[in-house]
Amino acid sequence: MPTGRVFEAQAGSRRGRAQPLATIILLLLLGATGGLAGLWGVMWAVQERWEGRIYPNVHALGVNLGGLTLDEARAALDRGADRADRRILILTDGESYWQIPWGEAGMQIDMEGTLRAAYAVGHSPGDRHWMRWPRLWRSHHDVPPVFALNLTPAGAALERMAPAVARPAEDRALRRQGDQIVLVKGRPGRELDIEASLEALIVAHQLATTEPVKLAFRAIPPRELDAATLQATLERLAPEVAQPPGESTLRLEGDLVVAVEARPGRELDVEASLRALIAAQESRQQQPVPLVFRSIPSRDLEGGPLQVQVDALLDRQVELVAYDALRDKTFTWTLDRKQTMRWLRLEPGENGEAYTLRVDEATARATLETLAAELGEGCGFRMEEAIEEVMAAFRQGGGRVTLHMTHAPRTYIVKSGDTAVKIAAAHGMPLWTLTQANPEVDLSRLQVGQEVVIPTQDILTPHLPVPGKRIVIDLSEQRMRVYEGGGLLHDWLVSTGREGSPTYTGVFQILVKEDSAYASQWDLVMPRFLGIYAAGPGSINGIHALPILSSGHRLWAGNLGTPVSYGCIVLGVEEAETLYAWAELGVVVVIKE
Repeated sequence: MPTGRVFEAQAGSRRGRAQPLATIILLLLLGATGGLAGLWGVMWAVQERWEGRIYPNVHALGVNLGGLTLDEARAALDRGADRADRRILILTDGESYWQIPWGEAGMQIDMEGTLRAAYAVGHSPGDRHWMRWPRLWRSHHDVPPVFALNLTPAGAALERMAPAVARPAEDRALRRQGDQIVLVKGRPGRELDIEASLEALIVAHQLATTEPVKLAFRAIPPRELDAATLQATLERLAPEVAQPPGESTLRLEGDLVVAVEARPGRELDVEASLRALIAAQESRQQQPVPLVFRSIPSRDLEGGPLQVQVDALLDRQVELVAYDALRDKTFTWTLDRKQTMRWLRLEPGENGEAYTLRVDEATARATLETLAAELGEGCGFRMEEAIEEVMAAFRQGGGRVTLHMTHAPRTYIVKSGDTAVKIAAAHGMPLWTLTQANPEVDLSRLQVGQEVVIPTQDILTPHLPVPGKRIVIDLSEQRMRVYEGGGLLHDWLVSTGREGSPTYTGVFQILVKEDSAYASQWDLVMPRFLGIYAAGPGSINGIHALPILSSGHRLWAGNLGTPVSYGCIVLGVEEAETLYAWAELGVVVVIKE
């Protein structure tokens, strides 16, 4: 049939076309196999050539090791070892952090390991694969150094830092809180566990971690307080908390003095307090532990004989008198039972004997200080003299005591128009006295606002004033009036200082009493001389009779009532005789305009 022949013809045509294609494929396979065999041969030849040497383009520690034998590479790495980055080791306890170089912690370069890593490039089985081999030749290979951890220096580094990270235990302690003892809880300490910390370093090295390495510690428990320590603490504390029996006092109830019994004292009962502390510590008590005390009774008072002694002392009255020459004012006080009762103290006798009475000088001094405050600002008493005289009078049964008043120095601020003479006159001071009180001030060149010291009045009136006697000199009237007992005794005409040699105003005293004084400056004798103030170095102004010249002539006779003297107050001969006989040291002399 025609159809069958056509089929056979088509099949033959396909077989003819398939034979060349198979041939081509076969040839390609043979070529690829040959190429691979050639490539393998080349690779084998190269491997043989670089056997024992490091492949090209291989670097370690910044050193090009390509083409070097292992010995040559080892020497090259030794030269570049200092360029290795050893990193920083960070240690922590969970709160604080410490940094040290890994090198100090035992990290060392492993030369042989680094050499093996460098040599493995191109020599390892993986690098011999024909697909990796072309890239192997073209690429730059930077081999990281291999490090090894030496446990000996690592342990030494941990031992060096152990004291810094250690924390001593805070042992249990005692704290006094009034009459109680607080048991202060202790706090555990710690010490570095070097072996466990080394294990942590090894793990960190193996993992090549950059995270902080946690140090390991051993806990140090706080110590409890033993009985001996507790007892020693209580014994040291005993004097602080002890209270002696109080001092018995006196109280005035109407006219009756009542002895008030003292409060009892106390002392620490060390044994009982120790037992309480031990029990509280064993039971872990948190509350304060009260201290245990023993009471010390006060001594009994014997009312009968003691009352007689008290009444006898309080019946003594002391009258105090103080005269202020500046104000011509007399102050008087009478110390009665209410005041002197405060001076009395009850003291227990020795060896259990009865109480005795003592006069407390400090309390008496406080009484005088209170009275001195009534005198006015800047005024007071010569306290040491006053307390001595008052105590003597009280012990002798009472009496009258004259106290010497004192006056404090003052400060004056210079005003416009002031001169040293004006300032001295305004404050009742001779110019010489003002000058002596201001050694660092040029009184001839005063400036507004400058401070000038006004010396104490006590320089001019150092003696206890003579009661009831007073001399008053009026410069404007040129008269002297003598008073005694508040009444006028004499009224005389005088002559005072001339212009240029004035008689200074103020409140003075008779300081010197000489039957005949010589004034070398003017070569004259001053009969019946009563010196009252210093007018200069070695010079004293005073009151005297008409002076006598070296010729025997009486100077200024007939000039009384006129200011003609060199600063003194001049009296007639008879008047001077009368005054000299009447006057005594300490009599107040007032000179006024």
